[in-house]
Amino acid sequence: MDSKISFKHLCEVCGQTFESLNAVNKHLVFIHNYFICPIDRPFPCFRCGKMFSTKFNLFRHEVEVHKMHLPFSCDNCPKKFKRRRKLHEHKRKKHPSPKVPCILCGIFCESQERVNSHIILEHPKCHFCNVWFFSQYQFREHNFYIHNGVELQD
Repeated sequence: MDSKISFKHLCEVCGQTFESLNAVNKHLVFIHNYFICPIDRPFPCFRCGKMFSTKFNLFRHEVEVHKMHLPFSCDNCPKKFKRRRKLHEHKRKKHPSPKVPCILCGIFCESQERVNSHIILEHPKCHFCNVWFFSQYQFREHNFYIHNGVELQD
């Protein structure tokens, strides 16, 4: 059986002919380090020469066709990311953590660890009776009236 292949697409750099536009694009990228960027498909895949209309479509193509590695996974949903920063942005926007209030002043923090750090940095503590205070003023009043103004010696 004699099958004749019809070449319809021409490389304008070297004159070689191809069966598809994607094959020409792939040839241009890998042989001539050049690609044609049509207005309606300005995002080329540098692995196979296929052109895409959006960055998202190119990204999806790279993941599905070329099995691009996405090392950063979301704990709350199946999404994966190429960069850690993108994972953190996703979590902040799509899965906001519940806010935890400071028991002394009511300010809300993103986690109990942040509340603990906030208390240590922002609220004074009496080392005689192990009590935390809302403000320096309250702490000084407590120290003056309860401990007769005595300061703790290290």
